[in-house]
Amino acid sequence: MGSARTNEIVVIGAGVSGLSCAIRLLEASFSVRLLARAVAPHITSSVAAAVWYPYMAGPRDKVTAWGAATYRTLHDMARAGVPGVSVIPYVELIQPGGGEDANATPWWATMIPGARPAAAHELPTGYRAGWVIDAPVTDTSVYMPWLMDRASALGAVIEQRDVTSLDELRAPRRIIVNCTGLGARELVGDDAVYPIQGQVVRVERPPGITRGFSDDHHPRGVTYLIPRTHDCILGGTSRKGEWTVEPDESVTRSILDACRRLEPRLADARVLGVRVGLRPGRDAVRLERRPLGDGCHVIHNYGHGGAGFTLSWGCADEVRDLVMACEHLSTTG
Repeated sequence: MGSARTNEIVVIGAGVSGLSCAIRLLEASFSVRLLARAVAPHITSSVAAAVWYPYMAGPRDKVTAWGAATYRTLHDMARAGVPGVSVIPYVELIQPGGGEDANATPWWATMIPGARPAAAHELPTGYRAGWVIDAPVTDTSVYMPWLMDRASALGAVIEQRDVTSLDELRAPRRIIVNCTGLGARELVGDDAVYPIQGQVVRVERPPGITRGFSDDHHPRGVTYLIPRTHDCILGGTSRKGEWTVEPDESVTRSILDACRRLEPRLADARVLGVRVGLRPGRDAVRLERRPLGDGCHVIHNYGHGGAGFTLSWGCADEVRDLVMACEHLSTTG
């Protein structure tokens, strides 16, 4: 890696993308200052079901590369005992009569060793097909604080403050990493970013529930069940352009009804909470470096849709590589 660099990297945003980038840069011996308007648990990343699945993100070729890298990293983290990271059997269900080819291999399955068609006993009542993977899942209530602690332990200077313009941070030979998600609409005037509202219900985890399910084409909308260490996350909604962050009681009832049909053992599970988050939607993830003048650059990393956790480490690796490619940092120490 060479000797420690004096060039400061400023990362904006303390969601999963910003923290993952900060950690990768710190591991590469860069000095990092992390600026965030809000931190966990008051951010969208803390609401996420956070199971590995490339949902509502593009372009497909880049998502494949970023997703595969993150899959490997999260598996390694689970084996290493990183708090909040585990691997569960996860079934992506194919809706009967929904127009999906039950015999076709899903595009995302090519990233995953061991992805296979589901056996009949692995499917809920009413389903005839699905695909099974060993999916990394992160308990955000544990994993997000761990990411923050890891960044701090590596030497990040963390400031909770609002940034309204990149001009506030512009300085010679500085690199800014923009991981503001939906906030990029205001920060850099990117109207291509839009909210995708997601509502989830957290319930007690009944004994014996170890398998997760997801049905992207359920009649009520995207529906999923994610078992975690002590609870289950049930979802959900995927409403493009919806800014509301107040839970909808009728949606809560719909989620509970659909998930109890998928897994009858949830029938008496106590509801622990309901939350709504706004995913940062964009037709294509924006991950690129742009010059700002005087040797200052900004690297944008936002617009991950419903795949923030799924793409986090792959995108962070690319951000680190872009930083290292900057001419004024291409030294051997």
